[in-house]
Amino acid sequence: MDSQFACQQRRWSEIGARMLFGGDQTFVEFSKFCDLIIDMEQTEISPRPVVGAIVVVSGLAVSFLLWLLYVHHASADFAGRWMFLPALNALLNGLCAVALCVGLYFIKHRKREAHRTSMLLAFAFSSAFLVSYIVNHALHGDTIFPGHGPVRTLYLSILASHIILSIVALPMVLTTFFFSLTGRFAMHRRIARFTFPIWLYVSITGVVVFVFLKAYAY
Repeated sequence: MDSQFACQQRRWSEIGARMLFGGDQTFVEFSKFCDLIIDMEQTEISPRPVVGAIVVVSGLAVSFLLWLLYVHHASADFAGRWMFLPALNALLNGLCAVALCVGLYFIKHRKREAHRTSMLLAFAFSSAFLVSYIVNHALHGDTIFPGHGPVRTLYLSILASHIILSIVALPMVLTTFFFSLTGRFAMHRRIARFTFPIWLYVSITGVVVFVFLKAYAY
C-alpha cells in the first residue's frame, strides 16, 4: 500500500513539475528533488502535505510574476520616479549571496546557530528583494536590453538561466527551510545540496543582470 502511494505521489510530482517548469533539463533537476521528498523517512506528521502546499503556492507566485512581467502594463505616471528600485534589488541580491556564503562557512565549521542566523538573513534579503522587485515592475514594467551582438546574446543567456533557476529555487528554498525548522536535519542536508548552489547562482546573476542594464539601459 505504501509503495502504491509512493508511486502515485511520484507521478503527481512529475506532472506538477512539467506544468510549472516545462523545460526538459529543469524537469530532470526538479524530478531529482521530488524523489528526495518521496523517499524520505516517515515522521509523526507527514511532510508531504506541506511540501505539496509549498509547490502549489510557489506555482501561484510564479504565475503572478509572469503576469506582472509579460501582461501587466505599467502606468506612465510613475515614469522617472522611484528609479532607485533596480539598484536596491541588486543590493539585496548581493547581500543574500554574501549571507549564503557566510552560512556555508559556518556550517562547514559546525557552527549551527550562526549558520541558521545567516540563512535566515539570506531568506530575509530574498524576501525583501521579491517585494522590491514586484513594486519596481508594477510601477515601471520590464526593461528592454538595448545592446546588440554578442553582448546581447550573453545578457539573454544569463537572464534566461536566472529566471528559470529562480522558478526552481522558490519551492526548494521553502522546503529546505521547512525541514530545518521542523528538525528533519537529514532531509535538510540532502536537499540543501541542491538548493544552495541554485539559490547562490540566482542571487549572483541578479546582480549581473543589473550591471548589464546599468551599463546599457539605465
